[in-house]
Amino acid sequence: MDIITITTSYVNTYLVPVKGGYCMVDTGYKQQEKTFWKKFAKKGLKPEQIKYVFLTHHHADHAGFLKSVLEKTGAQLISAEGNRLRLAAGKNDMQTYISSFPLLVLSKLSVAFVGMTQCFPPVTAPELDPSGQPLEKEGITFKILRGHTDCDVVMQAGEKLFCGDLLMSGAGAQKYAPMWIKNKFEMVKSWEKILKMPGIDTIYPGHGKPFSITVLPGAVDAWKKRGALSLSAK
Repeated sequence: MDIITITTSYVNTYLVPVKGGYCMVDTGYKQQEKTFWKKFAKKGLKPEQIKYVFLTHHHADHAGFLKSVLEKTGAQLISAEGNRLRLAAGKNDMQTYISSFPLLVLSKLSVAFVGMTQCFPPVTAPELDPSGQPLEKEGITFKILRGHTDCDVVMQAGEKLFCGDLLMSGAGAQKYAPMWIKNKFEMVKSWEKILKMPGIDTIYPGHGKPFSITVLPGAVDAWKKRGALSLSAK
């Protein structure tokens, strides 16, 4: 399975092959839409090839131009009910834990530009419930977890896991944790659940480069040492 990655402003959008086209995983900030479509066209792709748009969570850097994409492509939205109110409001839930002091400073700066970094055009489009496994015939499954937000949805396609911001790598990552964490205890529990999902080899984060799942046990241990002790994943 060949995954197409389009990165805008440190946000990864993935195009996963499905029958007749692609399932698009997340968008980017609303101000990055033109950049996205330019990169998209350079790959020889057309908007109508996007058949589904899967939203991992409601944040503005992932749902920034979701409304426009759905209108432009006619794609079906795959998004959990737990994200519905925030999508309709077009604004991030800003009650969150920051994973390090430097990132706290960065977070304060981002709030100063709230219209660009925390808001997006509201979305009220009909949605397919990921827990109903709408792409199971394609060999693609979904699981609803928590940690980065109150509703993080991951998508497994073969040995690949698309996790949004439940995990991240590269600049800003704290032992593979995201910059913003709604609940660090739930985050670690979700990581433990991911480790129990069969067949996963590579994790594709919303920010940073893909990485091997073999690093995840170490990340779990590191965060438990930081006080994020979790109950055994059920």
